[in-house]
Amino acid sequence: MHWRKIRITLGIATICLILAHQWAVKPCDQLGLGPGIDGPCVIASFHKILKFWKTEVPVSVLTTEANDRGNLLKRWTSAKHQLGRLSLLAKNYGLSCIYCLGDQKDLEKLIKLSIPVLIHSYRDDVSHASVLIGIKEFPQYFTLADSYTEDYEVLSKTQFAKFWQFQNCEYVIIAPEERIPAWCAENAGFAAKVEAGLLYSQWKDNVYPESHEKLLSELEILKNASKGFSRDLYYWIITAYIREIENQTSEALTALENIVIIKPDYEKFLFYFGVELKKNGNFKKAVEAFNKFLQFHPSDEKTLKAIPMAL
Repeated sequence: MHWRKIRITLGIATICLILAHQWAVKPCDQLGLGPGIDGPCVIASFHKILKFWKTEVPVSVLTTEANDRGNLLKRWTSAKHQLGRLSLLAKNYGLSCIYCLGDQKDLEKLIKLSIPVLIHSYRDDVSHASVLIGIKEFPQYFTLADSYTEDYEVLSKTQFAKFWQFQNCEYVIIAPEERIPAWCAENAGFAAKVEAGLLYSQWKDNVYPESHEKLLSELEILKNASKGFSRDLYYWIITAYIREIENQTSEALTALENIVIIKPDYEKFLFYFGVELKKNGNFKKAVEAFNKFLQFHPSDEKTLKAIPMAL
């Protein structure tokens, strides 16, 4: 009889734990925006934010508007090539757009003020964006509308920190100017990196509308504007773009090395660093870089093939 009571008690406790977990991970859509929808992640996220500010525009229309300076869709699998069009889109609809760095407390305050936040993160080897639409306070869970899953994504505090910190805790506020809190200040380094990423993607896809000299001039201005932010992380990212465009391999290698020194978990740049080291004949360091990358992606076929070739 005694053991039967213990089993019943354990059974009830297990059911309570399951129900508590289900309650905790239930989406908390405080802004009423609904789950994510299909489309390029930044544009689909902008669609959600625009809807919150009472304007409904199809993702296909927004994508066309964002492409007014050239067809970028070849590279739009990555959010970093879309982020540079947000200022244009926001202006078209009478909204302000600021590129920020912060912490989870900033996000908590913004959600309490009923301001949706575009979160810059990383998914499946590419830069990614989704919209933060709610935070459950205890236990703390973050709810995002995500175009990748076309659903809600619910993350614990620890999961969200890992999801977000990879991209240096970057977020974007898109709202009427009068609704943006005074304590929210644009980070000039992040803003410069965003614009540089757009220019770089246009160069890669041969759609940059002006001269080669003009491109390098614009990037140099952005590089200088990013100096001093995030331990010069953005400065070296833009430098790597410039050196690649100029075909200065050794200088590009120096820039990539500085990036992975400043941010050792910046996994995609670890891969690029390995590739450039291999090109320069530094096979030992190339293997080291590839092995560090594989700590994040142990089954990445491209890297697994690159390692034997570097030996």
